[in-house]
Amino acid sequence: MCKPIPLPMWKLSKNQDFYLQFSQYTNPGLYGDVLKKTLPDDVREIGLLVRKQLIHRMTLKNGNTGSNKDLRYGDMTKIPWYRQPEDDVFVTASAMLAELYRRDPKGHFG
Repeated sequence: MCKPIPLPMWKLSKNQDFYLQFSQYTNPGLYGDVLKKTLPDDVREIGLLVRKQLIHRMTLKNGNTGSNKDLRYGDMTKIPWYRQPEDDVFVTASAMLAELYRRDPKGHFG
């Protein structure tokens, strides 16, 4: 279960407070409660899950070279043309989550 990050007792600056809020793009929408219950507690583990779900357009463009020469993000030659790049289609967190749950009822390929 994802635990809230403890915040310091002093007042947050306006900038810090701003970055603790969801935006129209990052709001998980109806998936918020599910994420709180199913995501790991460790930020690094969450980062690994995210990297397994989304392919950055430059990684896709560069293929199996550079940071992906060890195929840590998967084999780019196996990504079908209609899934390249998905960030043009799924521009909000809730849209990305809806598609992940459509593909797999667990919502991720952990």
